[in-house]
Amino acid sequence: MRAYAGDQEAWQASEFEELALSFEEPAESFRDLFLGFPGEPHEVREARLAAARDVLAELDELGQHDEIARVNAEYAAALRDVAPLWGRRSKRAWMPWTKGAA
Repeated sequence: MRAYAGDQEAWQASEFEELALSFEEPAESFRDLFLGFPGEPHEVREARLAAARDVLAELDELGQHDEIARVNAEYAAALRDVAPLWGRRSKRAWMPWTKGAA
């Protein structure tokens, strides 16, 4: 028996679930979970980071027995270590004597 989701054939139950639930789409939100967005409120940032820590801990645990989860954990850890540029202040903002300098 063949199973299809849209025009894609699923060979295993996990593939059918992935196609049916569109697991490809949340990859962008997975990245956003770790990186955030410019100007996000402090409360939203704290909640997002707490969720990201929980996801990373779960992926680390699952990664001990599952290669895909291990790769996802490594990707998540790399995203966690990225420091978004919009979260940093320029050095000029910290040096009051440069206020009038061009």
